[in-house]
Amino acid sequence: VEFALILPVMMMLYAGSVEFSEALVVDRKVNQLGGTIGDLVAQSASMNATEMNNILAAGTAIMLPYDSTTVRVQVMAVDIVSTSKQTIAWAEAKNDIDPPDGSDTPIIVPSSIATVGGQMIVTNRVFPTPAVNVTHRAFFRHQHQGGAPPFFPEVLTSREKPAELLKANEKSKT
Repeated sequence: VEFALILPVMMMLYAGSVEFSEALVVDRKVNQLGGTIGDLVAQSASMNATEMNNILAAGTAIMLPYDSTTVRVQVMAVDIVSTSKQTIAWAEAKNDIDPPDGSDTPIIVPSSIATVGGQMIVTNRVFPTPAVNVTHRAFFRHQHQGGAPPFFPEVLTSREKPAELLKANEKSKT
């Protein structure tokens, strides 16, 4: 009798732990994807379209064994014009929309790492799942700008839904 009462609870705990560990693995892969892409782009003083496409395609290998066709990746070079103005120098995307060059950046580089007159490489990646979109952002100081540390992964890591991220960005712009 006790076994019949405990078995459903134990099965739910087992299934939940399997799903939770799977979610952690996906989260780490999405984080590694952006870190790798951003790092490779930030190390180059210049890059052509073929090199950028190769770097974005490398994300497929990072995401294995998960389906990388649904991962949305944006890579942007953000010029820090002033403490209140940041514009996109260039942007590339895979499975997502490229923001127009020269426009205001949709992702604000935090003032604690933004250097006026400098340029930051910003990666934004989203892995949609039925429950929530796993979203990560990372900021890299572009190689020709110098300074250390070049990578700032702890600045913003979010697992919020995209609508909430857009609201947060709009609030930070005002």
